[in-house]
Amino acid sequence: METGEVRGSASMNLMIRSGLIAVVSAATILAGASAARADGGTVPSAAPPVELGVPYFGDNTDRSCTSNGCRVDFWRLPPILAGDVVTVAWRWTGSGYGPRMCLTGGIDDFDWYQNPCKLSTAVLGERAGARSQLTSSAAQSVAFLQFSEETPCAFGCNYKGPYQFTVESIQHAVGLSMDPLSSLSPKGTVTGKVRLSDSSPVPDGLPVVLTVRNGSDTLVRNATTAGGAVSIPVKLPKAWKGDKVRLSLSTPASTGYLAATTPPVKARVG
Repeated sequence: METGEVRGSASMNLMIRSGLIAVVSAATILAGASAARADGGTVPSAAPPVELGVPYFGDNTDRSCTSNGCRVDFWRLPPILAGDVVTVAWRWTGSGYGPRMCLTGGIDDFDWYQNPCKLSTAVLGERAGARSQLTSSAAQSVAFLQFSEETPCAFGCNYKGPYQFTVESIQHAVGLSMDPLSSLSPKGTVTGKVRLSDSSPVPDGLPVVLTVRNGSDTLVRNATTAGGAVSIPVKLPKAWKGDKVRLSLSTPASTGYLAATTPPVKARVG
């Protein structure tokens, strides 16, 4: 299904900005939602699973601390891909500096301490609460959220204490491309491909926006993906014949996917 209209550039800019606003799930650790009370796992195999939108409590105060690994809690995430963004609302409530948080994966119970924070850099929380976005550096079918002390232990081993968190969303990175074209028929079709970072097709039904600009005029067509591809019929104004137009494809951000936009492509209307 596709829809469209021609509008002046000012109206179009407003429409595009509104359409690309990321939707963040309402669940947050700071809203008094029913929380799941569980301890994080001291090794990856003991990590409890995490559901999106559910608040959890943990405490790494009593975890062992050595030069190889220090006060680590593991929580198992759903599978993630390279470039995915995990958004976590969290805070710590103890003394000291509170634990650090990061993504890790590709580890087992015997080598996890050799690969701390394997999938992302570590971030620090705040007593008042913070919303952190962790970007995965690689795909992992078994990934973890890791709360831990500095490694090796630093600043008096004070990165510890009780904490609470909610994984609000996991947004997949989207690869979006437009098939080559040098000219465009007034009643032509623009096609493209929409893939995840592992080259697999995105699920059917992901919205895609085609924007065609000719000077101050803008034409917009909306369609959805099927089989990892998109095909968008266009009907250009007769007055545009012979003009060079600029075309681009975009997908809006949502709770499950990151926004993506192709570079503009120039084509002459034939």
